[in-house]
Amino acid sequence: DGPHPESTEPLLAALREAGARATFFVLVDRAEQHPDLMRAIAAEQEVGLHGLGHHPWLTLWSPKRGAEELREAVRRLEAITGQEVRWYRPPFGMTSPRLVQAVELAGLTTVWCSLRTNDGILGGDERLIKACERTTDGDIVLMHEGARPAPRVLPRILQRLREQGLSLVAYGDALR
Repeated sequence: DGPHPESTEPLLAALREAGARATFFVLVDRAEQHPDLMRAIAAEQEVGLHGLGHHPWLTLWSPKRGAEELREAVRRLEAITGQEVRWYRPPFGMTSPRLVQAVELAGLTTVWCSLRTNDGILGGDERLIKACERTTDGDIVLMHEGARPAPRVLPRILQRLREQGLSLVAYGDALR
């Protein structure tokens, strides 16, 4: 849901220190508000699209209209980052047959998570740490930016995952 002026830098620092990579699914309206933070993400991490804004309307719109919005979002995001955008994570994890078609028409691939930490709604440092303890090989873990626990506890989480022998990679890296 970023970039976010309070959380992006601490998240990037934690990932850098751990030698870990992640995919940041960002909102274009926020990327345009914070282009320097967006470029900092793109310089170190993979960038995916979360939408022009945080709305679920693509699930209701025609596939053509949805694809037009997604292509516009990709164009604007790539203009800021200089990085190709291939992945899309729908806001709220909501989907529909129309959205599936729109994503395909826009040339994107939808990315789902296999471990949802619920940090966007439940909060709490210990709750996020406990949720991440369930991580196993191949999991895609969903965490959020902003005034949430991830920026505070990500260093501890990354250390524990490394101790479990897990490689911490961005989505695109995992496909190679």
